[in-house]
Amino acid sequence: MKLKVLNVVISNKEQFMKGLSRALKKRGSSLDEDNTIEFDSFETFKRIITLNKIQILMAIARLKPESINQLAKLVDREYPHVLNDCNALETYGFIRLDDVGGARKQFKPRLVFDYDLIRLKTNLEEVLPISERSNNLLLPR
Repeated sequence: MKLKVLNVVISNKEQFMKGLSRALKKRGSSLDEDNTIEFDSFETFKRIITLNKIQILMAIARLKPESINQLAKLVDREYPHVLNDCNALETYGFIRLDDVGGARKQFKPRLVFDYDLIRLKTNLEEVLPISERSNNLLLPR
């Protein structure tokens, strides 16, 4: 069983600006053809991807919440904080917030594609298991 991977690459400033320019020209997802998101430094990545955001990604992948409100309950955090984290994750290309309509503006969080883990490509490669399937394959019981 092959795991679906979201690659995160730490680029130098010049490579990062070229990648950003390509993404702006596409006017869509910041993902390129091989499901890669670029950051200009490891420090930027660490500032964006906190433990709370990883918990949110795992909850979205495993529990498939129908709204941000439901997600907030699942991760046992206050709605405004979860909403802020979801907005940041959407801005950087990790998730999408689909408008589900209704009397009150509600959004359903979902992964940009059904990835199982995040592979951080730096000098030392790291992986962050996101889905239940990735845990089952990567972490022996």
